[in-house]
Amino acid sequence: MKIDLLALKWICSESCPISAYKIEQDTAVKRASIVRYRSGESNLEKMPINNATKLSNYALKKMGEYKMIVNIDFKSENKSYNTTIEFEHLNDDNTQHVGGREVATAMVDIFSGNDIDKDMVSNYESYYTENDIQDADHIKAWFLDQIKYEYQEPEITDITIE
Repeated sequence: MKIDLLALKWICSESCPISAYKIEQDTAVKRASIVRYRSGESNLEKMPINNATKLSNYALKKMGEYKMIVNIDFKSENKSYNTTIEFEHLNDDNTQHVGGREVATAMVDIFSGNDIDKDMVSNYESYYTENDIQDADHIKAWFLDQIKYEYQEPEITDITIE
């Protein structure tokens, strides 16, 4: 039995786009249990091995089907900026081996306003790992690391994950 911890965390996170009802239908793991893991009421480390295996395997299959859209607003030197980044969970189609780790590539386009044609101030491709996108805190840390050389003392003012 193999359990992928990142996949398990994803399927048991509140940001997972798959409903607890659908997961229960597809895996036979009780919806109430999934809800308790998502709310933090139950600890993932104490999950029965059979449930962890089912959920991990299910999550690995589903992760490649979902894209995560992250909207980030930030400030630097009293100027406001925003970006929308599309992340895919790593899978055989989008993964490269770079620097001894499995990564995927995201386009990061940064704007200073709403006019896409006039307000783009920077854009680049950036590598990310599955660990970088596991939750909002990791995404914030990843993003700040990506922009640290171009923007002075950036501060994220809002982040939303779709």
